[in-house]
Amino acid sequence: MALIHNENHNHNHSEVNMKKRAGFLILFAFLCTFLIATEEITLQKHNPFTYVYLEITDTSVSMDSAIGTFMGHFSSQGLNASGPFLAVYHSLVANESKWRVGFISDAEAKPTPPLQLETFIGGQALTVQIKGPYDQIPKIYESLIAYMSENKLTMVLSYYELYLNDPQTVVPAEIQTEIIIPVVNKQ
Repeated sequence: MALIHNENHNHNHSEVNMKKRAGFLILFAFLCTFLIATEEITLQKHNPFTYVYLEITDTSVSMDSAIGTFMGHFSSQGLNASGPFLAVYHSLVANESKWRVGFISDAEAKPTPPLQLETFIGGQALTVQIKGPYDQIPKIYESLIAYMSENKLTMVLSYYELYLNDPQTVVPAEIQTEIIIPVVNKQ
């Protein structure tokens, strides 16, 4: 009888531990979302930077595939990065048809097709640095769009996501991304 009681007690103890773990995971996920969603949006002047990129025009191409293609060309051309990996988008509309992947590079870089070189001209931009998994980024864009509306700003040119560390070497909660959206005051 005591053995059965102990098994039931262990089963109940195990069930309590599972509930505690589930509660902790839910709390942890909530806190991560809260911390990510409350990152500070700043309006600041950005310096110009040059980047080497691959233009993606097929909406069915995944980010992983685009990165693989870009990296193959980048390394075969003997090019060097002087800053973080980035993605460049031309619209805040989901599933846009044209975007870019690349590395910040020296202005003297000489990429050959299909890679190209371009300079972000700098200027006034909304900036936010995010720490956490990429799937939280859409919430940040909602906040950025609301900020632009409230402050009578409009996006100009393209916007940039700079990936400040390598997601293959850090856990998702440690991924760092900087979003830069060039803006002007609405007339």
